[in-house]
Amino acid sequence: MGAIYNIEIGEWIKKHNLSAYIETGAGYGTSIYNAIKYNFDIILSVEIDKDQTDLLNTFFRFDPRIKIFNTTSAEYLLNILPRIPQDRNCFIFLDAHFPKADLGKATFLDETDEDIRMPLITELNIIKKLRVKNGCKDLILIDDISLYDQNGKYSYEHKHENPNTLPRDDWMKNGIDKIISTLEETHDYSIIPNQNGWLLFEPKK
Repeated sequence: MGAIYNIEIGEWIKKHNLSAYIETGAGYGTSIYNAIKYNFDIILSVEIDKDQTDLLNTFFRFDPRIKIFNTTSAEYLLNILPRIPQDRNCFIFLDAHFPKADLGKATFLDETDEDIRMPLITELNIIKKLRVKNGCKDLILIDDISLYDQNGKYSYEHKHENPNTLPRDDWMKNGIDKIISTLEETHDYSIIPNQNGWLLFEPKK
């Protein structure tokens, strides 16, 4: 699965004056560690596994900007986003799927609730309701977009190696157009084919 260290974000931060980093799916903390080198005022993440959450909060205690929450990504966004001033531009990285699988504590199929297993659409709708509709100019980056784009060409197509990583709903296996349509009125989008694919939403001027 993707991590922010695999892609350069500095120019986007500068272009859109992004001062807050908000991500879903902390995992091993790789993307958080990468975010440290940028001048974000706050760095927030969420991890559904409590032991891993505690471990990460302990590891990152040297940086007071960082806080990792222990809950689902949806509950985290519902709780955190209203606290961010609307005139503050956020870098939002959506990477929450297959809870505990990357940690070796579960399989890709163990979670029965698809909104927790692959919560991308739910996350985007929360962001749209709480931020985008209020005029916020956040940049949103999504990794592993190949999971939702069976006809796309990506440099490392994880979906073909393990079909258990696909969405359970057939329409979502080629749901890239629906995902894009969620924010197409307010954001320009681009697809970056590196690794398992990245979908970038940049706020329109």
